[in-house]
Order: sequence, then structure tokens, then C-alpha cells
Amino acid sequence: MFRKSFAVAAFVALCSPAFGAPAPALVDSAWIEANSCKTGVAVVDIRASKPAFRVSRIPCSVHAPFREGWRVTANGVPGMLPTAVDLEKLIGGLGIDNKTQVVVVSAGETSVDLSSAARVYWTFKAMGHDAVSLLNGGFAGFPAGKLQKGKPGDPRPAATFKAHPRPEMVATAADVEGAAGAGILLVDNRATDLYLGINQVASVARRGTIPGAGNLPRNWLVDRAGMLHTPEDLKAIFAVAGISTGSPMITFDNTGTMGALGWFAAHELLGNGNVRLYDGSMAEWAKDPSRPVEDRAKLPGAELGAGE
Repeated sequence: MFRKSFAVAAFVALCSPAFGAPAPALVDSAWIEANSCKTGVAVVDIRASKPAFRVSRIPCSVHAPFREGWRVTANGVPGMLPTAVDLEKLIGGLGIDNKTQVVVVSAGETSVDLSSAARVYWTFKAMGHDAVSLLNGGFAGFPAGKLQKGKPGDPRPAATFKAHPRPEMVATAADVEGAAGAGILLVDNRATDLYLGINQVASVARRGTIPGAGNLPRNWLVDRAGMLHTPEDLKAIFAVAGISTGSPMITFDNTGTMGALGWFAAHELLGNGNVRLYDGSMAEWAKDPSRPVEDRAKLPGAELGAGE
């Protein structure tokens, strides 16, 4: 008993943020202005453009583009969670250790941007790092007059980050197959045209959705200013979609990005502790011809386009 208690205490001490009490899951620009350059805080800018980051950025932020290391192709399925070893190298290389308070910043121009930030946030959580937040509204919502201009300063020195994976956060295809029998809701966070099978993206082999899934498009979760809706509004939005906020659920999309925003809304903002993200999502599900897909539209000439 003593050894177990000591091990738990050691883990808590290791992962307690050096910055102090963990920040909330969602922070605003005022929080960033007050804290971005403090010791023990790392603002991680996941915008795609390196030139744009060199021109202007949130003070003391580090650049880690979303498409560079945060997801990998595994067994022919794009957008999968990297191994713990690879994530330790990526995160430690950004100067982040187990005590760092991390804030993830997207471009903030679309709900897709916020979904990407939610995916990185979920990745930190899935690796056992609880001191992580999202900047509501992303880079676009940060005051232009407060940005740091010109050449970035020296990079943060590399740190040691030790992952403590939480497999219970990651839903598998087997979990999805057994969801209905276990009373678990399946929530498709893609646009309705993809959910119905009217359109299709290149990463998904077949049109439609997983049978029995409900639809809560990720753009419903974000207002026109690029900010996540309040918890009160989210409850109403979930109700309109016919999805119980208190039920066990698995969120998904094409490759696990939009589904991460659905997970964030339900788990982090609405407090439903029984929500998982299906990492492989429709890219993995539809790749196996033995798995059923519900195509309500059945349009032989449906458009095939690019997309996450």
C-alpha cells in the first residue's frame, strides 16, 4: 500500500505544473497576454505557415505546425495518433516537460482550425498531460497590437517529456462495433453532406456514416466570431442535434480532427467524463469492406473532394 501511494504521489508531483494551478481548458486573450512569457508556460502555435510565424506571433510562443508530427499514417490510415516515443521527442523538442502549462493556438480563422487545436489538446491529454488549454478564437482573436513582430527569439531549450498514455481515451474500431450493445452514442462531427453520403472526401473509401450514428457538425460548435459556444449554448445545440450530453459517447469524423472538437465540447466543456475519440474515424472504418456504412443519399455521381 505504501509503495502504491508513494508511486501515485510521485506521478502527481512529476506532472504538477511548474506554473502553478492548471489553467482552465479554454483561455482567452487576456490570459495569454498575462502569462505567455512566464516560466513554466508554453504557447504552442500550430499554424501551417512558417513565414507567417516569423512575421508575427504571440509573444514567447513556439511554432509546431499541425501537419508536422502531430499525426501519422499507420496501417494505411491517415491522421492517427503517433507513438508515445515519437510524441515524447516532438513535445520535448518544443521545450515542454511534464510540468509545463501548455496553451494550443490555431489560426482561428475557421472551425477546422479550432478542430486542429482540439486534436493537439486531446493528444496531450491522451499522453497523460493535464496542464493544457486552448486559446478560444485562436491567433485571429488575439489583439494585433499585442503581437510580437520580426525575427523570433532563440528557441526554447529542449526538455524531457515523459508520456503516460491513457488508452481509455482512444476508441478503436472494436469499441465502435460494440457501441450500440453497450449503450454508447456514436457522434459524427462532419458536415451533414458527408454524414448523409451526398459528398465524400478522398481520405474515406465509401460515402456515408457508421450505422446508428447521430450528426453534430463541428461548425455548430463554433460561433461566427470563431469562438466556441458557451456551455449553456452547447447544451441547446446538442439537444437540437438529438444527442444527450450526459450519455456515454464516441465522437468521430474523417480522420479524427473534427471529432476532437466534438470530444472537447462534450468532455471538457460540458463535463461528460465518458466520451472517447475514435482515432481512425471514417478513414479506418470505411477502408474495411466488411464494416457496414450507412449511405442515405445513394448518389452515384457524388463529388469526391479533399478534406480532413
